[in-house]
Amino acid sequence: MPSQAGAPSGPLATSQTVTQVFNFTADEVGPDGSVTLRQTFQSVRMESTGPMGKAVVDSTVADAAADPTAQGMRKVLDAMVGESVVIAMAPDGTVRASPAGRVSPTRSRWWRPPIPPRVRPPRPSEAS
Repeated sequence: MPSQAGAPSGPLATSQTVTQVFNFTADEVGPDGSVTLRQTFQSVRMESTGPMGKAVVDSTVADAAADPTAQGMRKVLDAMVGESVVIAMAPDGTVRASPAGRVSPTRSRWWRPPIPPRVRPPRPSEAS
């Protein structure tokens, strides 16, 4: 694939570091020792370095960066803060499916029910 004018050609090195701070709350503790945990995002920081330079977005720092990439990253990270994931844990520590979905629908404006897997129709050679 030819490179654009002025863009480096060949492999490009990129790196990304994401730091997340969570608060865990035990919503319910069953008599058998099972527990329903709520993991709430408190803050998120993302550092990304690539051919175009370094971008840092931190949800704890108000920043109106003019960089469109940083603005896009900020929208995603800011939307995560305050959202929760509900985790059902058995007494032996085994994590079970969340009782209310992967992201709590009571708080999240982004939660959607899981999409069922697509079923591929049989190929003519597989049809019986």
